[in-house]
Amino acid sequence: MPATYAKKLADKGFAALAFDFRTFGESGGKLRGFESPTEKIKDIKSAVSFLQTVNAVDNNKIAGLGICASAGYMVEAAAEDSRIKSLVTVAPWIHNPEIVNTVYGGEKAVQEKIQISEAARKQFEETGKAEVVPAASKTNSKAPMFGEIPYYTELSRGAIPQWDNEFAIMSWKEWLTFNPMPKAKNINVPTLFVHSEKAAIPEGARQFFQNISTNNKKFVWLENRAQFDFYDEEATVKKAVSLTVKHLQSTL
Repeated sequence: MPATYAKKLADKGFAALAFDFRTFGESGGKLRGFESPTEKIKDIKSAVSFLQTVNAVDNNKIAGLGICASAGYMVEAAAEDSRIKSLVTVAPWIHNPEIVNTVYGGEKAVQEKIQISEAARKQFEETGKAEVVPAASKTNSKAPMFGEIPYYTELSRGAIPQWDNEFAIMSWKEWLTFNPMPKAKNINVPTLFVHSEKAAIPEGARQFFQNISTNNKKFVWLENRAQFDFYDEEATVKKAVSLTVKHLQSTL
């Protein structure tokens, strides 16, 4: 899915970089499938550093595009790294403790996942063995995306051979306690949000956007788009890319 956006942006003349976060895909890391917001934000900043070494890239015209959960990481990176000159999020998953409790079954259920995560981390630190479950599964209830999950459980869409479909149980604590909301006030670059009321947790994106300090910001709501439509539904992706291109051309 990131490659889809990168290719379409490249077709419009942008130097676009899509990469695997550490512990995922072709990137390194002994522990696989570790969903760590802290480390992923570092990876985004490292990607910016890499782009600054590419002759075809203007160091003063580097932008960040984050989709779904990566939007939460991208907004925090943009708030902290002044080398990112423009920001776009598509179908952003941006949560806070209240949203986490709503999505994951209430405060008690969230705390149980955190305790399981802490036990898994202790096991990994003591033995070097990590408990890993499928990230998406129709049959394994331990999977964070359990049940009939469009895109991730479909071989013709996201369940491609290159995706390992792994989730390290020790990820739960970092993921559930991650809260980028306070960073909104530190974003001073031109910003575009693209989302839909029918997609995932629009209230989180709305709340974050309202608190962004810059006045050079725009929120585009697309009608009747599900979250996964932004991943590979042709018309939705085309519209999101078109909006992104217009934003980048006018702000970089």
